Amino acid sequence: MARDVAATAGIPCPTTGVDHYAWRDSTGDTLHVSESADPWLTAMNGYAASVTAPYAAFLAEIGGPNSDELPELLIRATLDGNLSPLQSWLEDRYGPGEFTALFRSATYSRAT
Repeated sequence: MARDVAATAGIPCPTTGVDHYAWRDSTGDTLHVSESADPWLTAMNGYAASVTAPYAAFLAEIGGPNSDELPELLIRATLDGNLSPLQSWLEDRYGPGEFTALFRSATYSRAT
């Protein structure tokens, strides 16, 4: 979302300093940081490797090339707790039980 907003508003990436890395991090650009970099930059690089890259791989694998709505469905389900739209989207593409197969372990129990 941040990348789209920046593009729409014409906000360019700063060319130097921490602002450059913060902009790239907030818009989803890959960060490449040397070992001698600032600790914050190193931490952000680790976040990109541990969180951003696996999430991008998940979206590519589960969503495929025509899945622009999948990130929004995931965010909405996370924020409002309504899983029905995400569940329907997955089941329309992959069949009944796909949500459960992807997100719930055998030990999952719903809070009541």
